[in-house]
Amino acid sequence: MLLTLLLPSELRLGPRLLLPIVEGALLVALIIGDPGRISKRSSLRDHPDLAFPRQLNPHIAPANWRPRFIDYLYPGFTNATAFSPTDVMPLAPWAKLAMAVQAAISLAVLGLVVARAVNVLT
Repeated sequence: MLLTLLLPSELRLGPRLLLPIVEGALLVALIIGDPGRISKRSSLRDHPDLAFPRQLNPHIAPANWRPRFIDYLYPGFTNATAFSPTDVMPLAPWAKLAMAVQAAISLAVLGLVVARAVNVLT
């Protein structure tokens, strides 16, 4: 929020405090909407949010395997480039929504790049 306050006036869309107020309101909504559960970790034997192949087939995973950062980064990358989850299936509603938003943003960015390329050629 501090960085948006420090933006030069020619880069701001609207009044100086508009974006920090919106960001603050979203932060408060997140904290109120999910108190205490944000920091709690769920066990893999409970209902997982994402299903990795190694979780579903214990014969291909080492003992006590747990997903690491790269295991989450790779599906995010493939979702952004292929517009579909290729190596992991979202099971929880928040994971499905996050992957759908990521794919929509990727499509929008691709559309902007194509539009810019067409604009440059004409």
